[in-house]
Amino acid sequence: RGHEAEEVTYPFGPDSRYRRGDPVPWILTSTLGHLSDEPDAHWDRLRRWLEARPAAPVAEHYRALFAHMAAEAHKSCWVERSGSSIDYVGDLLACFSPGGARLVHIHRDGIEVALSMRNHAFYRLAVQLYYGVVPEGADPDDEDSMVDGWLEGDPPVELYGRYWSEQVCRGVPVLAAQPEGDVTTVAFEHLVADPVPVLSELAGFLALPTDDGFAERAGALVRGVPAPRAPHLDAGELERLEEACAPGREMLAEHGI
Repeated sequence: RGHEAEEVTYPFGPDSRYRRGDPVPWILTSTLGHLSDEPDAHWDRLRRWLEARPAAPVAEHYRALFAHMAAEAHKSCWVERSGSSIDYVGDLLACFSPGGARLVHIHRDGIEVALSMRNHAFYRLAVQLYYGVVPEGADPDDEDSMVDGWLEGDPPVELYGRYWSEQVCRGVPVLAAQPEGDVTTVAFEHLVADPVPVLSELAGFLALPTDDGFAERAGALVRGVPAPRAPHLDAGELERLEEACAPGREMLAEHGI
């Protein structure tokens, strides 16, 4: 529909299997583009490998798949990172903790998170869909009309703050209940302002293999602290957004974050 997101790594080129507008397997949308220069062929190999597995709980399939992809890449471990995963961290732990899991909670001020989501087409759609917003002029019985309305619309900014708060309030107590030493917290602002020492500490926490140049190489990918968006809000918008973010901020403060 003309909207771009840098998370989408699939190469919609003349030699690619899928075109814009096609339904694309989720693993091709973002993951395999990071792991292969030929994601379609990679997916075909993975699909054959998966189809040859016996029936098993989905958690076992996921663990086996990630271990298989790590072995393909000649790596000894893998780290999952998804936006909004704080919302379903309990489910992730139920799926992966039998094999041992360490968790890094990267947190950011709710005001800026909300304003970042407001500028992101996927989140603009997701948040309005989640709260059942009917865009002005859209036909609720026409899916295309609703999707276009969500993508082009600009709902109240406090809706994004509410979304952030609710996710934090669901996820932080789950993290707090984990054994000591299994969870560490990192401020996003600190990470992007001074990435090398933070990444070095995280490598140690995650017990990554020794690699003297890792933190410097990874730190070079950081694009710096994003320009703050809150100063561009009018007083009324900022007040409503502050109110929406208050429960999430209080939850973080309650747990010393």
